[in-house]
Amino acid sequence: MRAAVFASVLALLPLYAESNSEVVFNWAFVKQTPSGDLQALGSSGVSQIGPGDQVKIFLEPVQNAFIYVFLHDAQNELHLLFPRRFEDLGNRDYTGQKYYLPEGEDWFVLDETQGVEKFQLLASAERFPKLEALSKTYLDLKEKPKSPQDGIRIAMQKVLEEITRIRQQHSKLVVLAEKPVSIAGGVRGQNAVVEELAIEIRAQGFYSKTIRLEH
Repeated sequence: MRAAVFASVLALLPLYAESNSEVVFNWAFVKQTPSGDLQALGSSGVSQIGPGDQVKIFLEPVQNAFIYVFLHDAQNELHLLFPRRFEDLGNRDYTGQKYYLPEGEDWFVLDETQGVEKFQLLASAERFPKLEALSKTYLDLKEKPKSPQDGIRIAMQKVLEEITRIRQQHSKLVVLAEKPVSIAGGVRGQNAVVEELAIEIRAQGFYSKTIRLEH
C-alpha cells in the first residue's frame, strides 16, 4: 500500500512543478486618442474611454506562458481575441513571437453603445483544455446561422463561468514582478510605440488581469 501511495505521489510531481513554473511574458494594453496621444492602460481595473478612442493589445510570450484573451463587450457578446486558434499554442514558434490585437496597424474601435467593455487576460504555465473546449463549442454555435439564441447564451455563460473558476482556483498564486520593459526593436510605425509601453509580467504559475473600459 505504501509503495502504491508513493508511486501516486511521484506521478503527480511533474504536474505540480509545471503548474508552479514561472510564467513570463510582455504585454501592453494601449489607448490612442483622436489626437494621436497614446496611454498605457491596466494599472487600475476601470478606465474611461471616449468617442474616437482606439485600443490595441501587444503580447509576447517569453517563458511558460499560455495566454488567452477574451472580450465581453457592452452588447453582452463574448469574443476570443487570442489565440486565433487554440492549436497555435502548441506551435514551436509560439514562444518568443510578438502578437498584436488586432493585427498590423489596425486598432479596435468601439461602437456608440454605452456600457462597459471587459477584457480578460489569462496566462498560465499550463493550458486549460476545458476552457478551450467550452470556447470552441460557443464559437461554433455563433458561426452557425440557425443556432438557437438560448443555446448560444448558455454556451457563452459556461465559458464565463470557467474563466471565473480558473481565476478563483489560482487566486493564491503570487505575482513575482510587474514592471516596465523596453522591447521595441526592428518594428516601425505605431506598433513600435505600443511595444515601448509594454510591461514584463513574472508570476508563479498563473496570472490574470481584467480591464474594464467604460464609455
